[in-house]
Amino acid sequence: FSGNPPRPILLIGEKYKPDFELLKSFEIPPLLISQKQVDGFDCIHKDPKHIEQWLPELLNWGITSIIVEGGSLLLASFMQTNLVDEVHRYTSPILLEAGTKAPAFEKDFQHQNRLCDDVLEVYHGSL
Repeated sequence: FSGNPPRPILLIGEKYKPDFELLKSFEIPPLLISQKQVDGFDCIHKDPKHIEQWLPELLNWGITSIIVEGGSLLLASFMQTNLVDEVHRYTSPILLEAGTKAPAFEKDFQHQNRLCDDVLEVYHGSL
């Protein structure tokens, strides 16, 4: 990897709050997407559930590329708005019985690797 290290971007909703003291210990301070100000952090004041509201604001912070890591709702939101150009999907033989189902991915993966019992599938291109 060359260039600047990536800056963490965290979406802060109403239901779950991160450990803000832990976030202050990050080597690179995170940029928060939150409807409310969080003291001690840079924030974009937009609804984190509406990608189209806050994604263009990242340009004002010099951020032109992002890696999305998150749960199924966040990933589905990016897929539904056609904002994904590469997917790395890790699957495990262990199934979780609770929670929100992962978003469906109907394209053929171009690359596949086994990682012990897990499988990594990679897709490049617009969804």
